[in-house]
Amino acid sequence: MSILNDQLAPQLLEAAPEAMIVVDSSGLITLANGQAEKLFGFARDKMLDQPIEMLLPDRFVANHQRHRSRYTSSARLRAMGEDFELFAKRSNGEEFSVEVSLSPIKTGDGLLVATAIRDVSVRKRAELQLRDAQAEAEMANQTKSRFLAAANHDLRQPLQSVGLYLSSMRKMLGESHKALTVADKIRGSLDVMDELLDALLDISKFDAGAVEATPKDVSLQHLFEQLLTDNEPQAEAKGLMLIVQPTALTVWSDAGLLLRILENFLTNAVRYTSYGEIVVSAQLIGERVRIDVVDTGIGIPTAAQESIFDEYFQLDNPVRQRNKGLGLGLSIVKHIARLLDHELEVESSVGVGSRFSIWLPAVKAAGTTETDTPLRPDSADTLQTAKVLLIEDDVAVLDSMRLLLELAELRVYHATDAAAAMAQIEQGLRPQLLLTDYHLPDGNGKDVIRRIRKALREDLPALLMTGDTSAHSYRDPSGISVDVLHKPVDGDELLAKIADLLCIDGAETIPGEKSSR
Repeated sequence: MSILNDQLAPQLLEAAPEAMIVVDSSGLITLANGQAEKLFGFARDKMLDQPIEMLLPDRFVANHQRHRSRYTSSARLRAMGEDFELFAKRSNGEEFSVEVSLSPIKTGDGLLVATAIRDVSVRKRAELQLRDAQAEAEMANQTKSRFLAAANHDLRQPLQSVGLYLSSMRKMLGESHKALTVADKIRGSLDVMDELLDALLDISKFDAGAVEATPKDVSLQHLFEQLLTDNEPQAEAKGLMLIVQPTALTVWSDAGLLLRILENFLTNAVRYTSYGEIVVSAQLIGERVRIDVVDTGIGIPTAAQESIFDEYFQLDNPVRQRNKGLGLGLSIVKHIARLLDHELEVESSVGVGSRFSIWLPAVKAAGTTETDTPLRPDSADTLQTAKVLLIEDDVAVLDSMRLLLELAELRVYHATDAAAAMAQIEQGLRPQLLLTDYHLPDGNGKDVIRRIRKALREDLPALLMTGDTSAHSYRDPSGISVDVLHKPVDGDELLAKIADLLCIDGAETIPGEKSSR
């Protein structure tokens, strides 16, 4: 508590850069400076000897009087000082936000309170606008996410049914029918539509913040083996040598998203390399690991290397030939790398080749990795006599899939929701395979698989179909074993997967999710 010199007080208040008002113990204004006049719009002589509450909106007066009485009567409160925000009132009745600092002053006549007042209305309006903007953006993202989920499902369903009907038609026509050429062209167009839909929805998901990463210890050797399996046939078809160097390194990343980045690098390398080799390798550099995909392809001009990660950017494809891709893959790579906080790097020389790299945190001690466990169907039924329980709520997809399976001489039992499927199980149905959509009217396919396995007391082979391209939506901490097929599912791919699960002894299923595309 300071002691006020009666002669110096007015001079000190007038020199203050902020509005200053001094109030006595009864709440009357005893001093006010020029800044207070400007702030409130009252002449100084109109404020002196008036209650401080004249500067407040009427609705706050009673509460302020109680607060002022407590403050002047409490030595503890005065010792602490006080800063707070409230609404004030100008001479024209306009309300505005102020920030107030109180300082008690001891005089020979008793206690005075010096009040520094700052106009914070501009800041408060900016904060309110920011909150409104954030709320609006959050609502927009939620709306966008709901749209993406609906579009993902609704757009894929007709593609799914068309693709399955096409597969059935090819089987009906026989290998020698002339219409097979047309069917293959239709299949090619469907594949392009599927690829474009995947890419557009993926980019939209990243923009909406709807993709989440689940980083953990990732063994690179496992990913490298998957890369070799997926891309070696395409490389061999072009006469290229694909070399994937073994590695014992472990990194901290999201396995599914990292695989998508590497798959994209490798797909582009195969697409833009006409002769020579492609090498995939990893090396430890300091505390980070750099994964390289090096090719002997056409190379990228220096001026274009900053643009290759932009949407729809393609080199040497002015007429947009679809066999050269869609120009969206590297844009998705950029989104994924940003989400994972991984650094991308490109080096390239025209006519020599390119090196696409990604830097990741290294894991010094390799963590425990999941091992493959064999899943052998108890039944010895062949593909032609196996019972399949198909659960699909879309009538067109259900009909087209049932037709395809029956043409393969499978015995198909079908249901449009979880309740109908469980009813068949309770009535004695013992299928050798479950084939279910993820989104069902009364639950989801993962739960149906779990319920049927529990009812049959058997780890029944299962395929889960979904239009969601996210690799993480169906991971289950309880370790449910289920293969995932992404719609639209190719008919031949579907039959091959069924054959793997039913007819190949010791077909492997990784605990958790296996994603097949």
